Amino acid sequence: MTEDRLSRMIELQRKLQTETYGHDFTSMSTQDRVNFIKENVLAMTDELHELLAETSWKPWAKSEFLNEEKAFSELIDAWHFMMNIMIAITPDIGADHLANLFTASYFQKREVNVQRQEDGYDGQSTKCPNCKRALDDVGATVVGHSDVRGSHEVLVVCVGCATDVTHIVKVMNG
Repeated sequence: MTEDRLSRMIELQRKLQTETYGHDFTSMSTQDRVNFIKENVLAMTDELHELLAETSWKPWAKSEFLNEEKAFSELIDAWHFMMNIMIAITPDIGADHLANLFTASYFQKREVNVQRQEDGYDGQSTKCPNCKRALDDVGATVVGHSDVRGSHEVLVVCVGCATDVTHIVKVMNG
């Protein structure tokens, strides 16, 4: 039921982008999609700042408020841009598949976050020392083999920068 609602929102957002704004994500070049994503990240960030302005987040100000209706409206504005980004990242899949992918990815990432908290996550020790990619994220590393003088050692490499992170991953995995 929830994924049906998410699918419907994604489909309506895709329709808005294609019919109203003329964006054909399937025929866009990679660079056009990157530019579209960048514009939507900036727009979403602006909406999130507008949401923040509807709260008393400033510790130096004496007022205390949360304009719930306006804050929620800004959250919905940000959600529109988030859906645009989702569609631009995966232009060749339908709304149902995208909703399923989004839902499955959420639960997969949630498991990582829960495990991080259980392991005493410090935000640094499990990251690549060069590019700072979180090495416990799905797809963050590639496992290969090194054949130095017949030792056949397992080698773990960061996908972000090709740094050897074997030692860090061994420590992470106990």
